[in-house]
Amino acid sequence: TLDEVRQRALANICFNLGITKLLQFRNLLAAVQNGTWNDAMSEETRKTPWAHQVGNRAERIIRMFETGTDM
Repeated sequence: TLDEVRQRALANICFNLGITKLLQFRNLLAAVQNGTWNDAMSEETRKTPWAHQVGNRAERIIRMFETGTDM
């Protein structure tokens, strides 16, 4: 049920982390399932090692989830 932009965002994270580590992002996955995008990309997600490692790319992916658009 995800729109194309959010599908790409989730695929991008999965490609970067791998499915095993992505499945550890329980809050993100619950929010994706519920359609609560801002909750999915809370400050908690922004503070993860993943976000620090990929830098600006993480922020772009977060905005894709929050807005449903490519920015």
